Amino acid sequence: MARRLRYFTPGSLVEITVRTVQGRMLLSPSLRVNRLILGSLGRAQRLFGMSIHGYVFLSNHYHLLLSPESPHQLANFMNHLNSRLAREIGRIRGWGGSLWARRYQSIEVSHEEAAQVARFRYLLSHGCKEGLVERPEQWPGAHCSTALALGQSPAGFWLDRTALYRATRRGRVLCPQTCTSLERVELSPLPCWQSLSAAEYRERVGEIVNEVVEVHRKERLSLGRKVLGRTKVLSQDPRTRCRRPSTRPSPVVHAIVPAVRHQLQTAYREFVLVFKAASIRFRAGDRAAVFPPWSFPPALPPVPGQHPGSPSSRQVSNSC
Repeated sequence: MARRLRYFTPGSLVEITVRTVQGRMLLSPSLRVNRLILGSLGRAQRLFGMSIHGYVFLSNHYHLLLSPESPHQLANFMNHLNSRLAREIGRIRGWGGSLWARRYQSIEVSHEEAAQVARFRYLLSHGCKEGLVERPEQWPGAHCSTALALGQSPAGFWLDRTALYRATRRGRVLCPQTCTSLERVELSPLPCWQSLSAAEYRERVGEIVNEVVEVHRKERLSLGRKVLGRTKVLSQDPRTRCRRPSTRPSPVVHAIVPAVRHQLQTAYREFVLVFKAASIRFRAGDRAAVFPPWSFPPALPPVPGQHPGSPSSRQVSNSC
């Protein structure tokens, strides 16, 4: 299959990665872009009830740590978020093509505390590990480190372009501020740290941030390097391409204990085998083929004389 099937255990922790097309710096931070990102993220969370544990938006990609209730909730959440960001950032940058290199990538994180904390540390290290700033809080873009350390709910703005368009069609001239609403991003503790108090959780986050800063400070000293700095980050051309795009293959799951990793990988392989068998039967004309739960069955072929986008043409009789 061309792309990895979307699968994870419902309710588990999931790491999301989305990259810009050709690694271009189209997400370069600015006050307007930061407000747009936080507003879009907050609105998508409110509409779909997503649990967000962390986020970081660098110039050419972003990461999220989420706890979706199902793959379908995650798909709807990411569709809303990415489509909104693509349209609005395209307007800001004057970019008419696709903003994203491919569909979002989701990787399940095991229930192990060590695995969840490791991915959390990886997310918080962004900005430092690339040598852009000395501390995560100094990154001028959208980064959850400051909000987590202070126990805040970061806010952004959402522009209702539908209301603006309808007013224009009626001949009314509206100020965009009248169609703008404030949206907040509510951050939840990691599943493995749900029992901690708010003060204890902030203390744990502060410890991780300090560890990250110290590790990368020593690494830069050993190599004789300096950070790029906030000023140079803000002066980057959004249309430039990343010099060294990442080409490493992504793991199927994130786990620490080999037995846990093997269990999750086996569950995914079994899911793929069942899906492939059902897909072969379905494409051969068997509309009673049973797909595994929480999967995305292929659409029915269009009926002659019927519009391909009509609901009946997309419906699968035994979809999960």
